Amino acid sequence: MAIERARVARYRVIMDDEQQRRIQELKLHMGSLQEEMRARRKAARKRGVDVSDLQAALAAAKAEFGPLIEQRKASSAARHDERRAALSALQEKYYSRIKRARQAASRMGLFWGTYNDIVQRVDAGKKHGGELHFRKFRGEGTLTAQIMGGMSVDRVNGGHQFFQLDPPTEGQKWRHARMRIGSNADRSPVWVEVPIVYHRDLPDDANIRSVSVSRRVVCGKPQWQVNDTVNVPCAQPKTTGSAVAIDLGWRLLPEGVRVAYWLNESGHHGELLIPCRDIAAAARVAELRAVCDRTRDETLPAIASWLAGRELPDEWNVESSHLTQWRSTDKLAALIRWWSDHRLDGDDEIYSQARKWRTKYLHLSNWWRNLQTKITGRMRERFRLFALHIAKEYAVLVIEDFDLREVIQAPKSESDKLAPRNHYRQLVSPGLFRSILVQTCNREGVAVARIDASYTTRECHICHYKGEWDALPSVMHRCAQCGNLFDQDHNAAVNLLRVWLNSARAIKEASA
Repeated sequence: MAIERARVARYRVIMDDEQQRRIQELKLHMGSLQEEMRARRKAARKRGVDVSDLQAALAAAKAEFGPLIEQRKASSAARHDERRAALSALQEKYYSRIKRARQAASRMGLFWGTYNDIVQRVDAGKKHGGELHFRKFRGEGTLTAQIMGGMSVDRVNGGHQFFQLDPPTEGQKWRHARMRIGSNADRSPVWVEVPIVYHRDLPDDANIRSVSVSRRVVCGKPQWQVNDTVNVPCAQPKTTGSAVAIDLGWRLLPEGVRVAYWLNESGHHGELLIPCRDIAAAARVAELRAVCDRTRDETLPAIASWLAGRELPDEWNVESSHLTQWRSTDKLAALIRWWSDHRLDGDDEIYSQARKWRTKYLHLSNWWRNLQTKITGRMRERFRLFALHIAKEYAVLVIEDFDLREVIQAPKSESDKLAPRNHYRQLVSPGLFRSILVQTCNREGVAVARIDASYTTRECHICHYKGEWDALPSVMHRCAQCGNLFDQDHNAAVNLLRVWLNSARAIKEASA
């Protein structure tokens, strides 16, 4: 990471010019204006305070900032060509430092699989345009063993030199998994052994490419997880079978949250629901988290106020830096745990209060985290079984082609009114459901047809009238032209299937 940060810093120096400096000045200026608006509203304890002068200045800055960014994008290729020699030299130096770091890591005992995994994570972070930051080590991490050429599943129990799994024991849910994390002087393997709960068997035809063991600390308790990355052979496309159309969404109904509505060519239809018990459990999770956040907001200022009037050791200044701005409850709990080994004079009363808060927080945090894990597990399993049923029964899956992020970001999305709390939408996770559905169908050889989502809900499937109405108050709607009453999601599924059938029929006739 240090090598990447140095590369980015040097890259910025090479690409720096007057236009870039002006962009940075505008960014800082707009940030200060926004901060000033927040400060005024906070001082007045309301959003209605007059900030028109700041808004005018912010609008002027944005008016200059936008064209500069567009010019920057348009001239990117030309600017890089002008500095090609310096950029090439920087890249060569970067690769050289990476090579030396790899050799140094090997001498220190870091196994090459873990090192490669770190490099791949850094590359993934670079592709997303984010800036890498150092994180304090808190006893968490991941070890990875990469298996060159892969290995078959039947070799897992056969004493493989990189990954081994004990056979199941009758009446026992867990078994031991071993992963190679290094080599001894005689090149014999060094193992890490973890007891795991084996939920499902790996596919018989899978090829295991890598194995990773991760350790996470949740509320002071370590949790281990073993992940296998496998390749499976591509399934042969199905040549016979019917089609099914699925309308995705998230509607709150009396019996739960509807995630999908399906309809096949035979007219059979149904829905996928997250039941009310999971919705109630999600509400309980939100309540417990709210209690944690509220008590944090009561405890943190008291600790910050007590520390503010004292001469603190350097280590305390580092650990409590920007304490008043903290929003992470886990971070505050970690500070109090650290505090137990770094006591201060006269801190008995405030430390006792902080310790009581931490004890209560750990109890509530374990409660809501475990509850959320159970809900998420049930939801994913429900999605997986539904997707597997679709992939086994049908040859073609018809879904809407639209970006779920745009629907979520829209100010009047159907989820915001039918399910006012954000955790409803996060619970049903339509993006996760769609990815599981598509991946399962691709794996089983089911063709996935994506249909334009325009008017699939608003076009009446009976008279084809395209009307405008408020789709939020009720899932049922009566057509303004023909007077028929229909379920909006059923209507969308019918339209999707009809569009695909018409398209398939046209293609067949054109090729005849």
